[in-house]
Amino acid sequence: MGVAVQYTGTALNLGGTIRSYVDPNHNNLFGQDFSANSSTGVSISAVSRKRLVYELSAIDSGECEYPNGEYGSFTFSNVYPFSQGKSLNATDANHGGAPLLIDGNTVPGNTFMVDIVMHAEYIGMSASASLTVSHADAIGYETVAAASAMVTPLRAANPDASSEALMSAALRSVAESLRPVAIGALTNIGKSLISRLG
Repeated sequence: MGVAVQYTGTALNLGGTIRSYVDPNHNNLFGQDFSANSSTGVSISAVSRKRLVYELSAIDSGECEYPNGEYGSFTFSNVYPFSQGKSLNATDANHGGAPLLIDGNTVPGNTFMVDIVMHAEYIGMSASASLTVSHADAIGYETVAAASAMVTPLRAANPDASSEALMSAALRSVAESLRPVAIGALTNIGKSLISRLG
């Protein structure tokens, strides 16, 4: 999932900071006092007309697949992406938690444009008429999943880097860490992914 934030207010009121934080274990951040949050991995950027982009991805296979069974066998919070099945708060158990938090410290009344883009894959009887071919690539999936989990910490250390550059660096890092134990084919897949991204 990607979130882009861009200042749309007047030039006179341009200023302040925007912070983003993704909990590494995807714990619920809803209602927390983010101003007191001094956790590592907080990304801080100046408010500007430049689009600030933040990413959020699955941290395990449970966040990539809907639970099996009928609606009555699990809570609706389980189908919310990347929330580890945690609910938003004690009074609303039907909505999943918020593992990504973005806030701004700027002039009151300033306006921002926020774009949220999320990839979702639907399965089951209702979606079967529109299904596309899905190829299984366990090694490629694990490589990309491990790399995407590294993007948020990399962004905190390199706030001006593009998403493409951060993902490319993360893929290189994962490929390097796997090289001593991986077979030659895995190395070639990693290089192919890196070259495609960048």
